Amino acid sequence: PYYKGTGLSLIKLAVTDYDRAAPSGTGAVKVGGNYAGGFIATKLAKELGANEALYLDAATRTYLEEAGSANIVISLSNNRLITPLSPAILPSITRRSVMQIAKDELGMETEERPIHFLNEFNDFEEMGACGTAAVISPVQSILHKNEWMHMKNSRDGVGPVMQKLYNALTQIQKGERDDPFGWTVEVEI
Repeated sequence: PYYKGTGLSLIKLAVTDYDRAAPSGTGAVKVGGNYAGGFIATKLAKELGANEALYLDAATRTYLEEAGSANIVISLSNNRLITPLSPAILPSITRRSVMQIAKDELGMETEERPIHFLNEFNDFEEMGACGTAAVISPVQSILHKNEWMHMKNSRDGVGPVMQKLYNALTQIQKGERDDPFGWTVEVEI
């Protein structure tokens, strides 16, 4: 995993006042400059006791976008998994894979939509930062305006939804189980 720890470990995020990308900018494409600007936000988040910065939208600072260079997925009650929709977010193959596993294997209702951070936080059961390097890093808590806000099902350990998603994705990646989606190709050496 991208964040230090063994296997699947909880991380903490800190909401930053910095912008990762602008809505009409290059946030939705892989450009080196998109990552370089995040170094300061990550450094400040670490100084506050978090592992990574959490970005809100540049226009209103109310909607969730990304955590550092990782996308966000959120488990809600009633078997739902949502992920932020924004033109400033880099579309992630890992996020797409997680959403497909949630829908097809866990029977969850999945949705990509704008997510108002403060208005919807109390509905968050679990949150994960996902990407190529992070796979899925479950979020334990988020620092917002000097207050730690805790996930309902991840306060004392990894929640059940993020654990199932992580297990399914990494087992497919490692060839430890069948790949019903056709994502992997065996290469003979």
